[in-house]
Amino acid sequence: LALIGVVAFIILPNLIEFFIEWLWFGAVGYRDVYVTSLRAQASLGAFILGFSFAMLYGNLWIAVSSIASPYIVIGTGAAGTVQPATIRREQIRKVVGVGSLVVSVMISLAASGEWMRWLQFRHGVPYGIADPILGHDIGFYVFRLPMFDLVQQIAVAIVVVSLIGSAAAYVLAGALNFTKRGGVSVVRKARMHLSLL
Repeated sequence: LALIGVVAFIILPNLIEFFIEWLWFGAVGYRDVYVTSLRAQASLGAFILGFSFAMLYGNLWIAVSSIASPYIVIGTGAAGTVQPATIRREQIRKVVGVGSLVVSVMISLAASGEWMRWLQFRHGVPYGIADPILGHDIGFYVFRLPMFDLVQQIAVAIVVVSLIGSAAAYVLAGALNFTKRGGVSVVRKARMHLSLL
C-alpha cells in the first residue's frame, strides 16, 4: 500500500507535470530553457544528496558504533505489560543507513527547487557598483548571497537532524542517560561528539 501511495501521489503527478512542461516548452520553442532548469535541479540535488548523506550517516555511524552489545532491549517488560523488544545491532545500522538516505533525499528534493539561485550563483556577473557601506559589488547581493543563505539553511537542517539522531543512538547505547534527579549523564565520547554538532 505504501508503494502504491508513493506511485499514485508522488511519482505519477511529477511525471504528468514533466510531460506537460516538456510539451509546452517545446511548443513555444524554449525546450532548451527547460532542459537547462532540469540540469540545474539535477546537479544541485545530486550534490546536496551526497553531502547530506555523508554528514548524516557519518555522524549516526559514529554514535551507533558506541553500542557494544549485539542486542538492544527496549522496554522494561514489567508484569502485565508487553514484553520488551529486542533489536540486533546490525538491524540498527541498516535502519540508520536507510533513514539517512530517506532524509537526504527529502533535503535534496527541497534544495533542488532552488535551482534558480544555483544558476545565478554560477553565472552571476558584477554590476560595477559597490555597496557604500561594506564595499561589496551589488552583484554579490543579487547573485551570491541568496545561495549562501540556502547553504546555511541546509547546513542547519543537517546539523539538527544529525544531533537528534546521534542523541537517540547514544541513548540506546547507554552513553546518554537521564538521572533520577532530572539531570543528564553523558560519557566523554558522546559529550565530545554532540558538543561538536
